[in-house]
Amino acid sequence: MRHAFVVVAACLPVLVGAQAPQGERTANNAVFVELAGNGGVYSLNYERFFGDVGLRIGSSYASSSSSEPANSSSVSLTTFPILGNYYLGDENDKLQLGAGIVLAKISGHVSDSFDTFSGSAAGAIPTAVVGYRHMPRTGGFDFGIALTPFLSGGVHLSGGLSLGAIF
Repeated sequence: MRHAFVVVAACLPVLVGAQAPQGERTANNAVFVELAGNGGVYSLNYERFFGDVGLRIGSSYASSSSSEPANSSSVSLTTFPILGNYYLGDENDKLQLGAGIVLAKISGHVSDSFDTFSGSAAGAIPTAVVGYRHMPRTGGFDFGIALTPFLSGGVHLSGGLSLGAIF
């Protein structure tokens, strides 16, 4: 019995030191869907946390088409939001401040019985984030709501809602 006590006593500092200090983030990854935010209509995202800083990348694709006997049209939009975020606040509820770019490509095609037109454009659009994010430090349900303006040729206001998991 005495030997077991000595082993436990010798290991106790290691076991206590292995635990995360109160308030330190132990879940450093997030996956989430954002509706109507930086990615456009929606985006699927991954974010990695480094203390109070997060690096995010996402992807989105949306398309629409229409056709009638003599006319047809289609449009598609692909986006990749890439942002850096800084988080302020208590352990789980944060003010989110971020900036980055959205790589975007749009293409379209229109035809009728007389002509056919098609084209595409691609570019990088500056964007920002100011919002609230519930992000449990030990993992769990992730929720956010934010103002997500696009900063190209002026300020174009947008907002987003995000739902996902932190692990």
